[in-house]
Amino acid sequence: GIMITGVSTEGMNEEWLGHTLSKESLTKLQQLSQKYRFNVDGEGGEYETLVLSGPHMDGKLAVEYQAQWDGVRGHIDLLKIDAVRN
Repeated sequence: GIMITGVSTEGMNEEWLGHTLSKESLTKLQQLSQKYRFNVDGEGGEYETLVLSGPHMDGKLAVEYQAQWDGVRGHIDLLKIDAVRN
């Protein structure tokens, strides 16, 4: 899974902070990128991500975080990261 860890573009609000992408939310992200004219893959700094799991990993990362939002942009502060083996 891929978690959104920071947003700094019009069209993405604090609800995206800490969100793990799904097929449905990727569709929503694509729609927002077209409407607000940002790069859907985040290149250019529109948003930042953290890979939590994938086929290249033996398990996944479990994270605890606190969201920081200033009204226009935000990020998460990672408080704890644990590696969870399959």
